[in-house]
Amino acid sequence: MAASAQLLRHAGALAARQRACWPWPWPRSSTSSFPSVGSAAAGAAAAHASQAAMALTQCFSSAAPRPGAVSAVGGSSSTCGGPGSGSSGLPPSAASARAFRSSASAAGSSSNNRIPLATDWLGSSNGDRGGSSNGSSSSARATPKARGFRMPGEWEPHAGTWMAFPHDRHLWRAAARPAQQQLAAVARAVSQFEQVWLLVDPQVRAEVRAALRGASGVELVEMRTNDVWTRDWGPTGLVRDVPGGGGGGRRRREVGALHFDYNCYGAPLKPHPLMPDWSLDRAAGRALPALAGLRAEHVWAAPAGLHLEGGAVLSDGEGTLLVTEECLLHPSRDLPPAGWRRWQQQPQQPDAGAMRLDAAVEGVAAQREAVRRLEREERKAAIGGLLCEYLGADKVLWLPHGMAGDEEGTNGHVDNVAAFAEPGVVLLAWCDSPDQDPDQTRLAAENLAALADQTDARGRKLRVVPVPCPLPVLKVSDEEAGGAAAAAAAAAAGYGKVAAGARLPASYINHYIVNGGVVVPLFGGEQRRSDDAALEVLTAAYAPSGRRVVGVDSREVLLGGGNVHCITQQLPAAE
Repeated sequence: MAASAQLLRHAGALAARQRACWPWPWPRSSTSSFPSVGSAAAGAAAAHASQAAMALTQCFSSAAPRPGAVSAVGGSSSTCGGPGSGSSGLPPSAASARAFRSSASAAGSSSNNRIPLATDWLGSSNGDRGGSSNGSSSSARATPKARGFRMPGEWEPHAGTWMAFPHDRHLWRAAARPAQQQLAAVARAVSQFEQVWLLVDPQVRAEVRAALRGASGVELVEMRTNDVWTRDWGPTGLVRDVPGGGGGGRRRREVGALHFDYNCYGAPLKPHPLMPDWSLDRAAGRALPALAGLRAEHVWAAPAGLHLEGGAVLSDGEGTLLVTEECLLHPSRDLPPAGWRRWQQQPQQPDAGAMRLDAAVEGVAAQREAVRRLEREERKAAIGGLLCEYLGADKVLWLPHGMAGDEEGTNGHVDNVAAFAEPGVVLLAWCDSPDQDPDQTRLAAENLAALADQTDARGRKLRVVPVPCPLPVLKVSDEEAGGAAAAAAAAAAGYGKVAAGARLPASYINHYIVNGGVVVPLFGGEQRRSDDAALEVLTAAYAPSGRRVVGVDSREVLLGGGNVHCITQQLPAAE
């Protein structure tokens, strides 16, 4: 015991020593132990307005007749107005966007974001965590939690769903036509329950109208994007309930949003990024809150360096978040990324003079392992604290793993292995077939063990519902891989390419809860029996809420690395 305690003391000292000398990319805050998102509230709002206006300019193609134009799939067109204008609910027109940009230019800009080290966050004694990070006397902008906002459960009312149409021929096989057909089928399914706004590159207008001919409830928004993963680069919706007018204790709901520092799944720190450019996706995600008519002061940027995606975090709407260690502690996502990557790849030898070990300590290897454990727990606490503050939560539950086959894509997004069906109920991707799928069998067992005896933020013991994984394991066929020529062309253009025989991260957990329904991915073929079993489990899980479960074939979407939940992002409804 004494030796163990001494080891931990030495490890803690080494951790502090290593942190002091690593060249972190962001400076420490001189007056605050929590990352600020701006200077004064007015400055932060102006910065958001300017940023959103720039994003609008980048996203909208010059070929589009009007930036705010939204065309019905049937061919007629209309211009979006404000809430209650009689349109689809997408508020600002082109004139509004121009006025928004002008007001932003006149208002000026705020200071740069800063972020402290994990040790600063953990050692904080600043009660409101809101001091200015640049040493100025002005008060920093309050975080979403401080303003009463929270990330709602997916089952809470939606105003509609954002989706984007595939068009990049390096990312999608056969000129993207198979993926276009299946994404259109998902859009049709969602539109049975709520409005869909489909972002469309002007170059593929004809393909989109052909794929959605005759559909109702889907409107086209001409906006340039790189890819289709609106869940990941789109804004994460926030809500808060405030007193309504007229007395009587009535409440009304306000909608806000948070956009993460999207960088294509940590691409700058990966040796083989999935794609060479994600600037249009990043800009589109920042433009959507303005298009939805959200007030600038209700839209936040995540702290600089918190490189996440919407699919990396789940919320039960009542204070509990669910994430995976595999994703959030990945070298490309952590706080801050450069230092941890350096520690993983080039661990420094301890200074024998300053860090003399007792004879009971089993050498440098044991010391390094102890440091890694301490660093891991520090980082989890720091990331969890940030997520709670920016998503209005009180507790973060950590699963160890994402889905088998997703290691190089999203690095294990939680929305592919788990979902909240309602507060206190977690659906978990489950496999108990060591013969057919030993990898997912092991990962599922470890995820289940991590949830055993866990309680949520309100003290309820979690009920875990296992949802079977598709069997046999889905793999990329030779035809789907496209051969050596396709791989060479993609590589020459800077794209990653999935090889024939590679495992696909298929999961029925990657479904989407809509107003009154649930849209579930199906795979057909050899997986038809698994499809039926999963639909049965999900129908029972959502029966208490009266939701209708609808299955949609989505193998082509899966070939891109995601599925139904990944290509949809809800806009919460104001009440």
